[in-house]
Amino acid sequence: MEKLSKLSGNPAMAGQSAAKPEREGSETIMGVPQHSIATVGSGIVRTWEQSQTHQNPEVGGSNPPPATSMQKSWFKYIIGWGIVVLVRLMPGRPPNVEPIMTVLVPFSKRYGWLWAFVFGFFSMAIYDFITLKVGIWTWVTAGVYGGVGVLAYFYFKNRSATAGNFVAFSIIGTLIFDALTMLIGPIFTTQLLAEAIIGQIPFSVYHLLSNIVFAFAVSPLIYRWVAEGEALPVFDKKISV
Repeated sequence: MEKLSKLSGNPAMAGQSAAKPEREGSETIMGVPQHSIATVGSGIVRTWEQSQTHQNPEVGGSNPPPATSMQKSWFKYIIGWGIVVLVRLMPGRPPNVEPIMTVLVPFSKRYGWLWAFVFGFFSMAIYDFITLKVGIWTWVTAGVYGGVGVLAYFYFKNRSATAGNFVAFSIIGTLIFDALTMLIGPIFTTQLLAEAIIGQIPFSVYHLLSNIVFAFAVSPLIYRWVAEGEALPVFDKKISV
């Protein structure tokens, strides 16, 4: 009893005996229980992961990571490519009414600039190879459409995937494509520039009108299909402008 009373009367010994159960239950780092540090650390990591995985592609114009997007939905990418080529092969289709821009623009936001370039380039090149109409125009039109895809990616980098934005870029992209490809004749043949401009006007009018309609009615549905996994087409969903 005397020994116990001496121990209890010694503050240092009393503190050690009081701290003993805590040391037995958990280790400490600079006086902080290790399990508390682990809890705080896991909470920080969990919060960061949630901020990364719960980003809505349509909020704030943020783009999902292109590599991850491609790994998870490459099959939809191939389907979109196939549809574009098949529609362009339809007999009797006007040459300036085609769905490349309609699919390319939402794909550029979802898959990134590289896959947007690949989509635009080979959508043009594959058609010319299938129809046996390969020439200098093949590489010019394919390169320009690939470049339009890259431009679309940067246009949508900080913009949301709305019908209004799809229409706006379709106008920009169509005018750029038509203006650059119009120069094929004057540069590589004996066609006069004035003649090329006059012949381009009606072509561009139909090209613009068709791309505007498709961009408003179809492009938002395609983006929802590849970005959110909705069924295509989704005619019962409201399209934001």
